[in-house]
Order: sequence, then structure tokens, then C-alpha cells
Amino acid sequence: MKYVLITLFGGIIDQVTFYDFPYVAVANLSKYVKDMNPERNDAAVYGPDGIVANAKIFLDQDGQFIHGASVIDR
Repeated sequence: MKYVLITLFGGIIDQVTFYDFPYVAVANLSKYVKDMNPERNDAAVYGPDGIVANAKIFLDQDGQFIHGASVIDR
């Protein structure tokens, strides 16, 4: 497992989940961000070369979820 999704609650690690494929990890990050409170929660996916995606790429400037955000170049 090369990729990890880390979620935070109040600045403290809440959950860590491992994945073999980045697109699965980022899809689950997107699902998490859709329902999270951006003032209390945060999340990111990391891979062998560092950060792959974080919660902010799914949020607009008002903290609202952006449907259809493009995050992985194929």
C-alpha cells in the first residue's frame, strides 16, 4: 500500500487509511470533504513522493464543496 489518507479533527489525527491506488484514495478524500466541517476538520492523501491531494482542492473560497473538481492528471 503506497498511498495514505489522513483525516484530522481539531488538528489531531483522527483516521488513517491505506490504499494501493491514488485515484481510490482521492475519491475517498472527496467523499470525506463533501460532509466535513472545514473549520474543524482537514484531510490529505500522501504517496511515495509526498502530498497527492488535500481537502482544500475540493473547496471554494467560502469552504463549500466543489462538485467535479479535477485533481489527478492522467
